[in-house]
Amino acid sequence: MAESDSLIRARELGNAVATAMAQAGLNVREVADQLDWPHATLVQFLGGRDFLDQIDLIPLLAMCMIDGTEREALLALNRTEPASGWARHDLHRRTLIDHEVRAIASTHFAPNLVPDLLQTRDYAQALLREGADYLPDAPNRFDVLMRRQNVLGYADRPRRFRFFLHERVTRAGIGTLRVQSDQLCHLMRMSARADVSLRIIPAARGDLGKGQCVLLEFADADPVVYLERLVNSTFLTDPAGIAAHRQLFTVLASNALDEGQSRELIANRVVELYEDRE
Repeated sequence: MAESDSLIRARELGNAVATAMAQAGLNVREVADQLDWPHATLVQFLGGRDFLDQIDLIPLLAMCMIDGTEREALLALNRTEPASGWARHDLHRRTLIDHEVRAIASTHFAPNLVPDLLQTRDYAQALLREGADYLPDAPNRFDVLMRRQNVLGYADRPRRFRFFLHERVTRAGIGTLRVQSDQLCHLMRMSARADVSLRIIPAARGDLGKGQCVLLEFADADPVVYLERLVNSTFLTDPAGIAAHRQLFTVLASNALDEGQSRELIANRVVELYEDRE
């Protein structure tokens, strides 16, 4: 397993158990004493800096009253290698949800499709229908996407969302003309929110990036980049990878239309779609 993938999964696992411990009214010292573990071992694990042997994790989960599907999910996170490529992809999506909830800022680049957090239900369903032949877990992907979008409504902390979309996203032709126009109207509504910045990269500027990616930033942890792929999506945590993507977003910002110009471009595209429907 790649080092970045391992670090991200360890962070999610430790955070989940730490949260459950707090909800159960347990502290680190008493849990370590009851399990007869060195205090430092539990601190390392809860801090997302190490995994445990499966046989050690099981009684810890029991003490925290974690059972059922959540228990199985955390045991799967603790394994050194998921059972299959699709299992690995599913774990990545769970981990992404966890990190998006904890992030105070996220910056997204979408070169070809509307970014996941801004997709309407109809657009997402049309997109998945088009990929039904090669996406065996399409229904699960849709459910995860809807869960991810909940982060836009959380009020537990201030969050900032920045989206850079290539102009061809507005012309991708996903779904019917009504689905397309409704999706573009949704983008305009979302761009009016105070916590959302949406900017379009004009087609004349060419290709400035080669794949959907998200930079997640936290108040209490190092930043993470998520690279979305059909299979084998991955996380980056190394300083060089983070720096490269910060530079990418700097380049995108210098080439993108401003927010007002971006809304105008989207509005003009909506008018074109209504004319096409007549």
